[in-house]
Amino acid sequence: MTRKRRFLIFFSSAGLMVLFIMLTLYFRQDNNVTTSIKNMIPDSRAKEALFDPMQDIIFTPKASCLLACNGIGNQELIAALENEGDVELGHDSTDVHVFPKRYYIEVPIGTKNYYVIVKAVLGQIKGDIDHKEIKRGQTFITNIGLIDQAEKCACDTIKN
Repeated sequence: MTRKRRFLIFFSSAGLMVLFIMLTLYFRQDNNVTTSIKNMIPDSRAKEALFDPMQDIIFTPKASCLLACNGIGNQELIAALENEGDVELGHDSTDVHVFPKRYYIEVPIGTKNYYVIVKAVLGQIKGDIDHKEIKRGQTFITNIGLIDQAEKCACDTIKN
């Protein structure tokens, strides 16, 4: 048997086994493959952590004023952020090395594109197997505005 034939047989059998394993994992009840692939993308991991059910979402007074000026409801913004929001980790406004962590998220709502500045204190699960202490986190929505447009609201006087 030649070396070329051995490599061909080995890599084709390895490829078939990988395909078989991926297919069997894909049809599991816990949807393990989709979750694993989604967790490989840092933007998606950050968005999932920010809007986890363990996080309390809090609107600052300035954010509430800006929402009212733009005619957006709280639940509408949260749904848009969870479904269509893109966390821009490379943006100047994003800083994950400070406390609380600050994220810049772009989100389309209707026909307009908005940016949202979010500060987050992420929740944690601590403890051993028998006793788990869950510390809820907080996601503060601090600023909202149209991308590449000046704000037309008088919300600048309100402090966060």
